[in-house]
Amino acid sequence: MLDLEWSEADRLELATALRDLRRAAGLSGHALGARVYMSQTKIYRIETGRIVPSVTDVELLVYALNVDAERSRELVSMARAANTEFRPGRLRARAGPAVRQRDLQALEEQCQVQRHFLPTMVTGLIQTPAYARQALSWPEERSPAAVEEIVNHKMQRQAILHREDKQFVFLLTETALRWRLLDSAGMAAQVEHIAQVAVLTNVTIEIIPLRTRVPVGALNVFVVYDDRLARVESETGLLVLRDPADVRYHLELFAQYQCYAWRSGRTRSCALRCCAAWPTSRRAGSPAATTSSTVTRRRERPPLFCSSLMTRNA
Repeated sequence: MLDLEWSEADRLELATALRDLRRAAGLSGHALGARVYMSQTKIYRIETGRIVPSVTDVELLVYALNVDAERSRELVSMARAANTEFRPGRLRARAGPAVRQRDLQALEEQCQVQRHFLPTMVTGLIQTPAYARQALSWPEERSPAAVEEIVNHKMQRQAILHREDKQFVFLLTETALRWRLLDSAGMAAQVEHIAQVAVLTNVTIEIIPLRTRVPVGALNVFVVYDDRLARVESETGLLVLRDPADVRYHLELFAQYQCYAWRSGRTRSCALRCCAAWPTSRRAGSPAATTSSTVTRRRERPPLFCSSLMTRNA
């Protein structure tokens, strides 16, 4: 199960090893803390397994305790494993959709603030059922029953958006809204749904318009849970980061992208105007409705997102 924290057994194994090394060196927690510029309280919390030390913390501790090179490498590797986890997509698929949805639900329950960066697609918490079904159509082959099971899980997870003790920030690019995963009517419904979610007082929707120059590249979808964990998704798997430095990096990256985003209390009216501009049908008798084989049907082009209605973040 994916958790904000490392497993209890692994955390205690590293904690016990560090505590035993300190005692073998004949140092008190206060004396060791003074050597590595940590408080005695932090040393105590590390040695009792209450917190997971970062890779840097362990490197400082083993150096201060004069631990031999082989044992030092072992302990640093344990700390790195504690703070970084890669889950290949094929292994996640074997675990089954219900397990993955429960993992996400557990994370959402444990944290207070979620920050979602969505450069290419809409995430499950703000998807419509139709969008969710289409998003599940590839690359894995699933039966209709399996798809409906996952969609139902996603819709149930969305109930957390109405919890006032939780905060959500969804930062999307305009590309994510314009990516034609569905037909025009389906995309219009998806955008309108996002506008409805934006009305919730604990939900913030921010959009980076296409016309805005953003000198920082966007490589991956990522989610940051409080300041404790970051999930980075790729085509081949999921990277889970718990090291404070890695989590802090993604928080800073999120804040950097926010500098180029537009936000407004009129998000709903903007989205509705966007929906109205999606072409959903051809009027009978119009040139585009002709049945002549010599006429090529024009491709539908989605409108620019109504960024003119937005107000730059304060």
